[in-house]
Amino acid sequence: MMGIYKKQTGFTIVELLIVIVIIGILAAITIVAYNGIQNRSNDASVQSDLANLSKQFGLFYANNGVYPSTTADLAVLDVRINKDAYWIDAASPFNLVPCVSSTAQEYSIAAIPLSGKRLYATSGGVREYTGATAWTGAANYGPMCASTLSGSSPISGGSGYGSGWRTWTNG
Repeated sequence: MMGIYKKQTGFTIVELLIVIVIIGILAAITIVAYNGIQNRSNDASVQSDLANLSKQFGLFYANNGVYPSTTADLAVLDVRINKDAYWIDAASPFNLVPCVSSTAQEYSIAAIPLSGKRLYATSGGVREYTGATAWTGAANYGPMCASTLSGSSPISGGSGYGSGWRTWTNG
């Protein structure tokens, strides 16, 4: 009597491996796309914060004839920022740095979002800094001011983040 053979159904190991590889490729593409979207979102958030802060500086100037130049001046600005969008590193403990000229007639505000771009605001709007001056390191707040506004210096103790967020950021 001849044996009865049952036809076995299922996937071969090669077919399963091909499916796993395809799923892995799709997951990698999705993660890369998500990170790009997240970086653009953080950049947009910091740009919005800089634009709002710049408007507050303009209002302060309209009321006082000078731009804010002390931490007490910064405290009266009603500033709210998205702290989660800013790049923070123990080796570079300063971010969101307001800078003012010696006459308090010009200002810039420098910030680094999580993407690592270097953004700054002046009365002329928000821009990306593409120069060679590094904005990282233990004393980066000075170069941030010098590279965004000639002859300016940081408001003493006014950087939004300096080993912890300052109270004037209200975020």
